[in-house]
Amino acid sequence: MGVRLSTSVTRPTGCIWWSWLLAASGRLWSRGVAQKLFERYCPASQSISSSVLEVSMTRHVLLLFVFLGTFLYCGENMFKNPAMEYFVSNRVPLHWGFEPGRSKAYCEQYTQDAHSGKSCLKIVNPSPFQAHVFGSLVQRIDGVKPGETYTISFYAKSKSPGVVWFGGGAAWRVRFPLKLDGEEWTRVTGTFVAEERDIPFVFRLNTDSQTDQLLVDDFKMELGGEATAFEWVAPLEPGQSRLILKPFVPGVNLLGNPSFEKVSSVRPQNWFWDKRNTDSTFELLNEDAADGSVAIRLTNKTPGGPHVYGWFGHQGSIAVGPLTKYTFAMTVRTKEEGRGWFGGGKDWKRRQFIPNTHGEWQRVTNTFVTEADETEFPFMLILEYPCSQLDIDNAQFVEGDLCEFDWDRERGENVIQFKLFPPERFPYHSSFMTPYWDAAKYPPQDWLFAKDELEFNGFIGLRDGIADAEAFVEVLDAKSGNVLSSCRRSLPLDKDRAWTVLAGFHPGKTTADRILVRGVLSSGGKELNRYERSFGLVTSDRILARAASLQSRLQALSKVIEGMKDLPRPSMLRLSLTVTERFLGYIEGDLATGQLNRAWFTLDKLEDILTEYEAEAEAIKAGRKPMPPAVPVYQTSPITLDKSSNLATVKMPDGTLHENYPVFFTGYGHFTTVRRDVERFPDYGMNFFQIEQGPWDVLRDEHTVDVSSFEGIVEIGKRAAASNVKMNLLLSPHYFPDWAVKKNPELAKCKAGVLRMCLHSAEGRGVVEKYLRAVIPLVKDLPALHSFCLTNEPTSRDLTGCPLVPGLWREWLKSKHGTIGVLNERWLSKYGSFDEIPVPSPFPSIQQIPLSYDFILFNQEALADFHAWMADVIHDMAPNVPVHSKIMMGAHFRREVNGFWSVSPELFSRFSQFHGNDNTVNEHSRGIYKSGWQAFMGYDFQRSFKDMPVFNSENHIIPDRCFTDLSPENTYMALMQGAIHGMSSTTIWVWERTNQHTSDLAGSILHRPKHVMAASKAAMDLMRLAPEVTALQQRKPKVAIVWSIASILFNEDKHLPVMNRIWETTEFLDQPTGFLTERSLAQIAKSGKFPDRLSDVKVVICPGVVNLPDDALAGLATLEKLGCRKLVFGSGTVFDEYNRQREVPSGDTVIALPDDMDARLQVIGEQLRGCGLTSRARFLDGSGKPIFGVQVGSAEVDGAVVVNVCNQLREPAKGFLELDGKPLTASRDLIDGAECGRELVIKPLQVMYLRPVK
Repeated sequence: MGVRLSTSVTRPTGCIWWSWLLAASGRLWSRGVAQKLFERYCPASQSISSSVLEVSMTRHVLLLFVFLGTFLYCGENMFKNPAMEYFVSNRVPLHWGFEPGRSKAYCEQYTQDAHSGKSCLKIVNPSPFQAHVFGSLVQRIDGVKPGETYTISFYAKSKSPGVVWFGGGAAWRVRFPLKLDGEEWTRVTGTFVAEERDIPFVFRLNTDSQTDQLLVDDFKMELGGEATAFEWVAPLEPGQSRLILKPFVPGVNLLGNPSFEKVSSVRPQNWFWDKRNTDSTFELLNEDAADGSVAIRLTNKTPGGPHVYGWFGHQGSIAVGPLTKYTFAMTVRTKEEGRGWFGGGKDWKRRQFIPNTHGEWQRVTNTFVTEADETEFPFMLILEYPCSQLDIDNAQFVEGDLCEFDWDRERGENVIQFKLFPPERFPYHSSFMTPYWDAAKYPPQDWLFAKDELEFNGFIGLRDGIADAEAFVEVLDAKSGNVLSSCRRSLPLDKDRAWTVLAGFHPGKTTADRILVRGVLSSGGKELNRYERSFGLVTSDRILARAASLQSRLQALSKVIEGMKDLPRPSMLRLSLTVTERFLGYIEGDLATGQLNRAWFTLDKLEDILTEYEAEAEAIKAGRKPMPPAVPVYQTSPITLDKSSNLATVKMPDGTLHENYPVFFTGYGHFTTVRRDVERFPDYGMNFFQIEQGPWDVLRDEHTVDVSSFEGIVEIGKRAAASNVKMNLLLSPHYFPDWAVKKNPELAKCKAGVLRMCLHSAEGRGVVEKYLRAVIPLVKDLPALHSFCLTNEPTSRDLTGCPLVPGLWREWLKSKHGTIGVLNERWLSKYGSFDEIPVPSPFPSIQQIPLSYDFILFNQEALADFHAWMADVIHDMAPNVPVHSKIMMGAHFRREVNGFWSVSPELFSRFSQFHGNDNTVNEHSRGIYKSGWQAFMGYDFQRSFKDMPVFNSENHIIPDRCFTDLSPENTYMALMQGAIHGMSSTTIWVWERTNQHTSDLAGSILHRPKHVMAASKAAMDLMRLAPEVTALQQRKPKVAIVWSIASILFNEDKHLPVMNRIWETTEFLDQPTGFLTERSLAQIAKSGKFPDRLSDVKVVICPGVVNLPDDALAGLATLEKLGCRKLVFGSGTVFDEYNRQREVPSGDTVIALPDDMDARLQVIGEQLRGCGLTSRARFLDGSGKPIFGVQVGSAEVDGAVVVNVCNQLREPAKGFLELDGKPLTASRDLIDGAECGRELVIKPLQVMYLRPVK
């Protein structure tokens, strides 16, 4: 690594162009324009012989500047917000992060001094120098390539900076010490060569010791071995405008025949179509193409399924470079959502799903970075789901970013065009994401969100031979026609006669909500070309005006509600005030950080809330609607666990206290805001939260135990008890102390996953036990304590480097097999001794071999043993406090490293008092279902082993980093229907906001006011309907499905899809379902009886269980002797757990499972009826056939029937409810009190609790 340091106390003169712009405008230009100028219009080593630049200083006066000579060298700056001008709440600069670690360091905006612009960053560190105590200013840098030379530079100023270094890379290998001469602004630089392991490169400035003040400003990272000038550009004043030209350089399309214009016979050259196993079609369109004269139309009639798709692809893979940015795109047209995707690459990882374009042509793009070993990219389109029409045209695959314009000089056209700049993209792993809210309602190509300046991306092209050409561009109020700003620009006599254009306008104060951009290209007074396009406009002024209007409505509604003396607390009507007030408080912060799009999205949702509850308040006031029902409220008290229920004391609507009432604990996790809002949660109808604390805050070093962080936990617990809110504490051993690893490096060789220690080590366990014995006594008697969560997302993944595992593994094998000869016979292997048997790695994928099967069992037992040990340590001090661990049930059922490779929910249930869970119920944009409701199968699976409550302590209802306008109905459904499957406690991920777009917190529920309302409504309804929900969740299954480790390992494609489909179908037939495993079947063979939870099972279903051990087969035989009927779907059991062919076939009748959904529902229903199981409640269509996709469940409560229905389909479901063989002609929905007749129309994701009425 080459290193070069330099210092300077003088400012560089910079390039002439930037200096002129500085003089012309007088202050810093906007973040958007400045960033685009640096990134797009000042590449390294650009030289232009002459240029004419014109700027409109007012609407009527033009200033003309002509420069001769060349631009000085100005390298492209790879930092975002390099001049420290834009901050998040005046603390952390936008696009940057600050990590205080164990230090007390902090940073903040500083406006009393700056190297340029109006502010810099001040870093303060009160902590003295000591090992592993530091603060870090960080930013991930996009576009770094291995083998290239880069130079980092910035300006710093400090009387006493302390120990500071800057750099980054892998293991922070790139380090340059900060050395300052005197107390003036000094530029420091460092040059390094990037290595493959450095990517993605994270820049880091570390303060390692005490400093009262370190000022930093004007950061730059650029390609090359020299630090070039850092310059900034002044923003426009009201009425000013700019046009900046750059020679047009089209990207090279790496696809052959990308517009499909060249056709051979019935297909375009360079492309292939294969319908494979689908009923799909391919057709050339010779009319209405998006580009040229030919497009392609695809259709598909086949339902989606594993490995079921039609394939359209490019002939031959595209040669790509490793760790390089590429962009691919297609113009598409469809009227359906998520029918397929295009992209491909290594393992087909790069997938751009095709949105519903509502019958219009739309450009869809995807930008990514290739992997280190990726040298070719197969490009394809995959058609996965039924589709009436998918039209495609104009495919592109280019290195870098996609050029927004297409110019063909041979056409001989004069062209002027303008578009909006696409929203800024941010690198995330090896791809890019766009943090733009509600693109469906506000398409980014049609809507401009502008704090003050309006920015447009333009193109100008001229035919040869045209001289004295000029461009005139103006922005008008589209409604009034008033000119807001304009600019005129003479065009240089460049050889290629084509330019990309950056156009900037400052219209000043305007109330326009729609603008018209008009561009005129002329020569000698003659118009050559004209372009007009309108855009929606949202400015800061519009946002503030709208927020003020909503504030006035809020105050008016508040007065109305204050007059309702009998209005219960909590209630949705009161909550509408709380939520609106809270989210209006976020608007100014969004404006300060330039997130106008998010602010406008928020105001949309607040307007919806106010409109709904203004109407409700008016209806109540006028007597057209009754007061909302009161909700039983949990009172701080001990919990008794009874089957699926948490029994505790509640205050009933009449004010009396009711002990042993089923309480549904619903709330949020997990960090700072939760701790602040403890007292506020009851107003949200919430009674629960989860927080975490780990050992590295307690075990500061080998000899120091500091419990001050837990003293804070104790105070939070006291606040929670006073507020009638329960607290779950995640003990987080994954925050394992660094000193312990340094003392015993062997601990780090066990690559468990989230857990950063060896689970098998006595030394590692000793550290954890020391931590537990220090903190458990402090919190165990807190009245608010609900339970301890032992670990977060536990796994035990790659153990190949662990020094302890080989011995433990081989002893386990000896115990199971006895001799190496027996093992070889079972494994069909030739090992000479147990010592030759390796520890397998699950990477890059789990090997489908007998060794893996046994290792999975060993690994599951070892991970469960560690957690059982933790539970024993805790229960030694706190025997009555429940424990659990948040295992990732979403990964469990598949052949997945985060699932069955090490985690057995069955084994975890043995030491737990709650079924711990971390699961996902996201809304889906494609497929037959509108949500990921199949996650409830995981709850059913866990409860099959022990009848106790499910606690999903990281309930992922909203995807991380999602900025789509999702349905609040999915949030409500996830909580209500999850409860029916046993989820009696849950904390939702996550009660936090962020301005870091790639954060796991981005897009969370605290950015979505209507989802907050929906979650609170579910929490209140669960408490109000607790008896009904409890009756539904405590129904005992009469059907059990077999899930097999061996079948997943060796024949996942035959087992898992069939199992999933059968479980889904039983949900539509009012048949609660349990699960049997190899372990539970083996236990049945020994005991001769079912587990308690499954004691009513009459039918056992084997879904494609191709592999099964002998003792599990014996368990199935025992069940048949006990009178259970066995149904075999898909495939029979023909192999054992080591994938050896069985000598004697099972002789079972194998039932084919139809692909067609309605046929599947009919087949499974008929088979169950043949076994004596009928559905008490069914949702039927007009012809009397069950409707696929609507969950149905019935139970009795105090002698009355309640029927739960929920439509999981994407479209409304229309039909009637059959109860006990007769149509239900009249019922009342217990959720909203609505009276229902015979015919029901159930909206997507709608939940109903129907009680028959006479």
